[in-house]
Amino acid sequence: MSAAGFDCYGSYCHEECELRHLDEIETSIRRRNSAVPSVHPSNHSNLIICAAPERSGSTWLYNAIRLLYRDCGMICDSYWIHALRKDAIEARLREAERVGGIVLVKTHEWNESYSDWLVQTFRPTIILTHRDLHGVVKSYRRVGWSDNLPANYVADHLKWKDICSLDLKYEDIVSNGLAQLQKLAQHLFGTNVCSARQDVIECVYFQLLDLDRPSGGGAHIGGGAVHQVTKIWPHHVSDETRKVISHLTLAKSKDERGSEDKKMGYRFKDNTSNHNEEEIDE
Repeated sequence: MSAAGFDCYGSYCHEECELRHLDEIETSIRRRNSAVPSVHPSNHSNLIICAAPERSGSTWLYNAIRLLYRDCGMICDSYWIHALRKDAIEARLREAERVGGIVLVKTHEWNESYSDWLVQTFRPTIILTHRDLHGVVKSYRRVGWSDNLPANYVADHLKWKDICSLDLKYEDIVSNGLAQLQKLAQHLFGTNVCSARQDVIECVYFQLLDLDRPSGGGAHIGGGAVHQVTKIWPHHVSDETRKVISHLTLAKSKDERGSEDKKMGYRFKDNTSNHNEEEIDE
């Protein structure tokens, strides 16, 4: 498959599309091919799997990882893959390694075969989130899915948890998202590097509160049932959340940063310490 064969251009895109969807900044970074990283990641696999269960902050986690790499000027090819397949992972890794990038995959369900081919062959970095089950059930009901969790919901998470290297708590993300993002960044890049790039972490924190959402008109990039870059659905967050976010005043940072940081960086003017449980993308 050619490089172009991994990218989705909208013609045949659908809600479960497993092709690559990049934003303009990610595309620009990738086109440089030999992009010089702003940070040097710690000794992790070139494959990162975000395997958090549904409604547990998995979309926040996926975008947090994607944006941390992007805002450090590093190539990160991100995908949604419902059921992981060895050939699909191999092909995506070859494509990313061609330009010195990493592969990020968002998925949910566990398959017993993963213990063999996924873990043994690729040795991925697996990162999760988890949430109190009462909150998960409440979220399921709000989006109209079900009054009950899938039978394998807890079991799948425990299987992933056995082989993960980090598992963030949803309630901690809600109460102190910046601290959890710092923890995630340190896990990915190392403590010393993250201390030096605190500006990037803060930029990503505010971007996560203002992610692109569907605008209608089909499942293509930026519209329809799911926003293919951010993986956010129309009802991903409650009406109450949208109301809170709409009242947040964002201003471009006026700190003495590079032009790229100024372009992407934001700073809150409002007090945001009283976020409720529905204010992050689940």
